[in-house]
This record gives sequence, structure tokens and C-alpha cells, in this order.
Amino acid sequence: MSLVTTPSQYRAASNGLLVSEQVLADSRKSYHWKHRYAIAPYLVAISVTNYSVYTNDVLLSDGTNMPMLNYVYPESESNAKIGTAANVRVLQYFDSLFVAYPFKKEKYGHAQFGWGGGMEHQTMSFVVDYSWGLLAHELAHQWFGDMVTCGSWEDIWLNEGFATYLEGLSRERFPQSNGDWTIWKTSKINSVTSGASGSVKVDNPNSVNRIFNGRLTYNKGGMVVHMLRRKLGDVAFFNGVRNYLNARAFNYATTSQLQQHLEAVSGQNLTEFLADWYEGQGFPTYDVRWDQKDSAVKFKIFQTTSHASVDFFEMPVDIKLWRRKEVILSFDHVVSGQTFEQLVDFKVESVRFDPNLWLAAKNEVTRENLFPTGSVDLDATSVTLFPNPAANAITIVKDNALPAHYDIKDVNGKIVKSGILNDFTNSLDIVDLPVGTYIFALQDDNKISISKFIKAQ
Repeated sequence: MSLVTTPSQYRAASNGLLVSEQVLADSRKSYHWKHRYAIAPYLVAISVTNYSVYTNDVLLSDGTNMPMLNYVYPESESNAKIGTAANVRVLQYFDSLFVAYPFKKEKYGHAQFGWGGGMEHQTMSFVVDYSWGLLAHELAHQWFGDMVTCGSWEDIWLNEGFATYLEGLSRERFPQSNGDWTIWKTSKINSVTSGASGSVKVDNPNSVNRIFNGRLTYNKGGMVVHMLRRKLGDVAFFNGVRNYLNARAFNYATTSQLQQHLEAVSGQNLTEFLADWYEGQGFPTYDVRWDQKDSAVKFKIFQTTSHASVDFFEMPVDIKLWRRKEVILSFDHVVSGQTFEQLVDFKVESVRFDPNLWLAAKNEVTRENLFPTGSVDLDATSVTLFPNPAANAITIVKDNALPAHYDIKDVNGKIVKSGILNDFTNSLDIVDLPVGTYIFALQDDNKISISKFIKAQ
């Protein structure tokens, strides 16, 4: 509860609902604000000046019509109205994307103040101006920082990393200019990779500058959230985050608790990921080498790290191939120097690493001879597969020398089955293979035949 008495020309803004505004006999005014939700002490705030006040209506996903109450400097009112009207859409987006806006029985609002940036005071963010990025960032804190508050300064990325990333998501959903989302991701990657060291986990919680380091806590923290989304996939990522918010609502949280919820939904173990990206320092640099022979494209991917605390960053990597058409391949990169191979039906003219900017990394792409003279030749006519698609078994008819070695690879180039063919007609059991597309590579003497088949249900 906040009780504020002020000269009558001023207005007082604070958390919660304005219960009363009274004119007193001595030409002063009394303001009574009341907040009924649990609140961390540092989120309590009061601001008093000659504010202009206006309201935006916000229709939430459950049908609640909630006020966005704005206390602005009179000289800023026209720009503020543009900014807060846009922020209504962002609030509706976050409300539907995660869990319901946590303070919907009261309000959301803004109070303008006079020094840089903003502060996510619960239900009433304090902001220096009404720019898109600032409003989206402080709004995101109502979920990440206010509804759930980091349990220690070491875990401040749970507040600032998520708020930074949600600002990015607002640009993905509502681009403010051509390429806005791409520009945002590029700026964060450039920031992270501008220094060779530094962890997201705060290693000196006694230093305010270290706690609120822009490159590490905000930008690298935001990119760690982005990479978790890539690693887990949208369904598991967003469901896991929703479960985390619901489980820790109006309470404190640690990184390990977020990890538990993401692992429970995705079935993935995130211990190594967090050891590398949260506790470890620096970033990876990828050296991608590629070549094409006939329809086979081969890649060799090396990785170096900028800091000795991490020997290797394990992450899925995407590579875009194009000429008149394009394709994006995804590989599970687990060791430096790993080789992948893929069939394509066009001559590749250009290769781009991480085209959708999922990784906080640097990279270099070069073409070199990965099919040296004297290696096996590609001969796609020497083997026939049927039926295709196949559910239980696939028959291989071979028309040349025996014996021959075969590999069955998934779309990421991982060998899932291999062996030797000793007959011209062979039947291979594929019952245990997951449904999907596979590459069948058969080698004898100096030839390789490569074919595709589909494993059906």
C-alpha cells in the first residue's frame, strides 16, 4: 500500500490500483495505491511530478479488459501515446504466448522518469522514453523478474536474459522495419562475440557492473534463451517455460529449476549445454569446409572455442545451400572435424552457415576438395531399392561386384545401420528405424551408389 500526499499540481504513480485520489483542504492531494500481489521489495516504487495521465485498454486472451495506465511528462504525451498503443499488441502477444498476464486483476502501466533506461516496477514500469525496445523489455519483466524473480545475482539472466529475448520475440512477431528480427539477432551475436571471455553466470555478485553487464547478462543471456529454443524446438521450449512460470509463480527461481522444467518436457539432458553456455566462458568459431561431386555434397565442420573453460560447444548447426533453389540442412555437431554428407538435386553455388542466426558464434565457410583423386566414384545406377516407401523391410537389388559394404544414414548424416551384402538380392529389416527419410550408401571396389528411401509406418 502506498499513501502519498503532494501539492495539488502533481500526480503520484505507484504499484497496483489507485484506490482514491482526494483533494485536501490545504490545496494538496492525497493518493492511495494498493497492490494485492506478492512483490519483491526492489519492485516497489512511487513517482511524483506534473504528469499527464491517459489509459489504453488491453483485451487479454481470456476476455479480461485491463487498463494500461500511463503517467507521462506533458511534453512527451504525443510520442508516448504512439509507443503505448504499440505496446498493447506486445502485451497481448506475451499474454497468449506464455501464461496469462500475472497482474490482470489490477493493471499494467508506465511512469516516465528522468534517467536512462527503464525499471520493471511491478504493474508500473518506469521508463525514460516510449521506444519499442524499451517498452517491450520492461513489459517482459512482468513475467520474468516480477512474477518469477531470480533467486540470486548469479541467476540474474533469468530476469534480464529472458526480458532481452522477449524484446527480440516482439520484433519477430511485429517487425518495425524490414529485417528487424534479423538485425536484432545480428546485433546480439556481434555483442557476444566482441569479447573472448565472460560467462552468463555472474562470477562476482558483489559488483553491480558485473551483475548488469550488457554483453554477458543481457545479450549473451538472451542468446542462450534463443539457443535453448533451437535445441529443444518450439513446442518443448515454450511448454517448458510455461511450466517454469506456473511452478515458480510469485516466488524465486534458480537456473537449475528452469533446467528441470525444460528437461521434463523435452526429454533432453541440458547439463552439458548449461555447463558450456551458462557457466562456461566465450563462444565457438566454426570452420566449415564443403565440396560437391555429382549429387553428393560433403561437409567437414571444425570448431574452436574462444576460452579454455569450454573445450567444445555441442549444438545443432544449420547450413543453407542454394543456386536457383535452396535447402537448409541440419546437423548434430558433436565433435570438431565431423564429416557429413547429403544428396541434393542441384548444383550448389553458395553455402551459408547458420542462415537463421541461431548461434552466438563466428564462422568461416570455404570450399575445398573433399573428394580427392583416387577416391570412390559416385554411381547411382548400380543399386535398386524397393518397395519405397517401406515399412518393415527393404529389398536391395545389386547388379555388380560382391561383397559390398552398406551404410544407412539419417538426414543428418548419422549412420543408423551398416553391414555387408553378399548376394545380388538382399532384404534388410528396417522395422526399428523411426519414420523418415534415409540415405542408402553402398560401396564396392572403387564405386559408391547412393539412394534415398522413406521409412513408412
